[in-house]
Amino acid sequence: MYLSGEECEVTAMTYPGDGPTPSVLVHVTSAEGSQFTLAFLGRRDIRCMRVGSRLAIEGAVSGRETVYNPHFTVLSQP
Repeated sequence: MYLSGEECEVTAMTYPGDGPTPSVLVHVTSAEGSQFTLAFLGRRDIRCMRVGSRLAIEGAVSGRETVYNPHFTVLSQP
């Protein structure tokens, strides 16, 4: 499945601990109620988004409804 401009709201964010392979996990829910995890590999922070942010997401969905390193646009902040 490929998401193209799917509008979602950030429901939770998980930041990496110490280690050689950082990644930020962003949990989102779409307007239709679908839940996805956005995995930003190699990142320790994403300063432009927080819980409650509305995003438009583009990327391929992999196993367990995960989108790796998606393209995103912040539509609004809480």
